[in-house]
Amino acid sequence: MALPTLGEVSEMTARTIRRFTISVLAAYVATILMVINNHHHYTELYGYIVTGVFAFPFAMAVDLFMESKKVGGFGRWFSRVVVLGLIGAAYFYIFRNLQERFGTDGLRSVLMFSAAAILVFFAPFFCRGKGNAFWQFSVSLIGRIFQALFYFGILFLGIVLLIESVNYLFKFNLGGEYIGDAWFVITGILVSMFFLSGVPHNFKSLDRTTAYPKFLRVLTEYFLVPLVFLYLLVLYVYSGKILFTWQWPMGGVASWIMGFSMVGVLTYFFIFSVKEKFPSHVEFFKKWFFVLLLPLLLVLALSISMRIQNYGVTQDRYFVVAFGVWALVMAVFYIISESKNLKFMAVSLFVIIVAMLYGPQSVFDLPKTSQTVRLEKLLVQNGILVNGKVVKADVTKLNSADVYSVDSTLSYVVENYGTDSLQPWFSQNLADIKTNYEYDYWTKVQAIEGYMGVEMSKFAYPYGYPPTEGPYNVNLVAEQDCNKDVVKWKPPYPLGCMVNISGYSYFGDIGINAEAGSEPSKTLVNGKQYVFVFEGPMLIFKEIAPDGIELFRTDLSSMYNALVAKYPTGSVPISEMTINFSQGSFRIHDLNLNYENKQFKAVQFVGGYLLLY
Repeated sequence: MALPTLGEVSEMTARTIRRFTISVLAAYVATILMVINNHHHYTELYGYIVTGVFAFPFAMAVDLFMESKKVGGFGRWFSRVVVLGLIGAAYFYIFRNLQERFGTDGLRSVLMFSAAAILVFFAPFFCRGKGNAFWQFSVSLIGRIFQALFYFGILFLGIVLLIESVNYLFKFNLGGEYIGDAWFVITGILVSMFFLSGVPHNFKSLDRTTAYPKFLRVLTEYFLVPLVFLYLLVLYVYSGKILFTWQWPMGGVASWIMGFSMVGVLTYFFIFSVKEKFPSHVEFFKKWFFVLLLPLLLVLALSISMRIQNYGVTQDRYFVVAFGVWALVMAVFYIISESKNLKFMAVSLFVIIVAMLYGPQSVFDLPKTSQTVRLEKLLVQNGILVNGKVVKADVTKLNSADVYSVDSTLSYVVENYGTDSLQPWFSQNLADIKTNYEYDYWTKVQAIEGYMGVEMSKFAYPYGYPPTEGPYNVNLVAEQDCNKDVVKWKPPYPLGCMVNISGYSYFGDIGINAEAGSEPSKTLVNGKQYVFVFEGPMLIFKEIAPDGIELFRTDLSSMYNALVAKYPTGSVPISEMTINFSQGSFRIHDLNLNYENKQFKAVQFVGGYLLLY
């Protein structure tokens, strides 16, 4: 195939600009602003950049719709004026509030972009029928995207190597921002123009096309379908384990089922063909995939319903539920429908994403309501919220598990939704906290807990474990009091006070990292080598010698559990954090253990003062 001439490239570029004027303009403007921001970090540019990113697919979808209806001239330009007005409104009401910290407006921006991108795929096919045209068009777009990523990914890699070679050979110092510039220009301008120039325009001919891409046949027949079957086997075995052991599924199973479902749905989409004949295993998949998906969606529903029942709705759980509803609706549709119209995939997903954006059912309002109600219930149960107003808590009557639930729920609400919804409960003006700590949500939480009379440092996890199924770490950091020889549960780092080494000859502050691959912690004392090693929860200190004399061994998990049970809300005498042995003592000031389902799993880190005679 002959390469296009410069004139042909110019004509193709001009044709693309005429066809997708606003999309091209949005890509150029967003790219220029990203390059500027890459060097100067103007946070006020974020809103404009995101507006351009959203405008690209949104304007493209409208242009495709008008093109499919053969609307030209004044009608086409009028539609573009309307699009510009809608883009301006989106900037004014949503995108202009974006700052460096990702928040509610950032998530809404992602959802709006996703909806606009999905709209591109079915915008030319709003009328009934044309299922084959929709499939051919979608496959063409997806193929064009992968082509662009491959071609221009190689170009980007070449530019990176060029910059690095210039830096090395000529002792220049071209920083990473220039690599960033190359990335923004390549993706924002070259990739976007290449993609737009390859968008099909003859929609009628697409409906008559019956060709099935050979690369897609290889991909689906030899890779995707077998992979989905293996994935299906693993999830069914896990589901069988649930039934056999009668242990409800963990929350983490949701991500695996969702991942499988997405791969399966895409595979089902790719094997659509009006005349292609597939091998028996592909035809079996085509016929039974959605039937086999139903039991896994039941497991997904059980998994997420338990989490919601125990901890309420969060944005993450909301997305799991929304995905489950979409997958269930699709499964039912493709099981009972005779037409098997593939447009239903895109249209149903678009509708669900739009429903997430605004209203009491949205991903912003529903979790907020759920978590606020949960927080209110916890405060009332513990006597912190009385007659709709927060009062100082009686710490002697508070339950540790409830206190940590209050802390986690309050943190979620403040981080994601701010303090405005909590103001009716407080006589203090929470706007002061909002002003003083605009982006420091953790300090806001601590200040609000101070109004409640709840000091988290005085509460240990019940039975030494946080209220979660795990896996999780528990951490004990000793804050040594220089005047009172005690260590406290309070998390701040150790104070810079001196350690009394009276009666000892040697002192060292030892850190022992127990993670896989870490070197054993060795120390040299008076010509002798010693080492700390772990055997499960056991910390062992021994001399490195042919006979390997062991100086002490201590069960760290038992130590932690005993101390939490004995001192649930107070300080711990440092003597109880000290391991005494014949040649000295080891005073632990930092202990980090990993648990799962309230069972010890591994030691992560131990830090302490080693004193030897």
